[in-house]
Amino acid sequence: LVPGCDPNRAWAFRFKKGRTRVAPAKLDHVNRIVYGNLVHMGQRHVYARAPWAEAFDVVVCLQVFEHIMRPFDAARAVAHMLKPGGILLFTAPFVERYHQVPTDGFRFTLDGAAAMFADAGLVAEERWRIGDTLLANAFTLGFGVGDFDERLLAKRLLVREPDQRPTETDYDARVDFHPHEWLWISSALVLRRPAPALSSRR
Repeated sequence: LVPGCDPNRAWAFRFKKGRTRVAPAKLDHVNRIVYGNLVHMGQRHVYARAPWAEAFDVVVCLQVFEHIMRPFDAARAVAHMLKPGGILLFTAPFVERYHQVPTDGFRFTLDGAAAMFADAGLVAEERWRIGDTLLANAFTLGFGVGDFDERLLAKRLLVREPDQRPTETDYDARVDFHPHEWLWISSALVLRRPAPALSSRR
């Protein structure tokens, strides 16, 4: 899934109902599965001494957070799974049909998702829009990638936001000028947990 990653070292996460103060998550070392509830795992008294804290170099979280009713707590849990310097690959829908699995509570802009993870201590290093206004509306109506010209998809299916964020005035002008940027299907972020700064010796 992630280039350069050893599949024999990959773990999966499985949602586990309920909570206990003693063991809000369980690690299955044989099958490399973490069973837990991200909301409960995001409580400070839990992750401070958890065996899964600072255990992973990379976490891949795709189209999950719209189903979590307390996403800021879940973001803290994911952040504390990462080792210092670790990477989170995150996507969540911005324009998508309502789908209960088993709940469907949220949609995320790039700014909103980045702010949520900034609150958990992660830094957004890359921001990507999946699709544009045309593709988002078509996807909602049931069209797929086979219904579009390959050249259009190559240009609009995955668009990286510029590293230099526009000012409020610049952004308003840019969106007014480019209606195809008003909507997109999903927001995608590459985030990093900062490594602690090395203290300099005098």
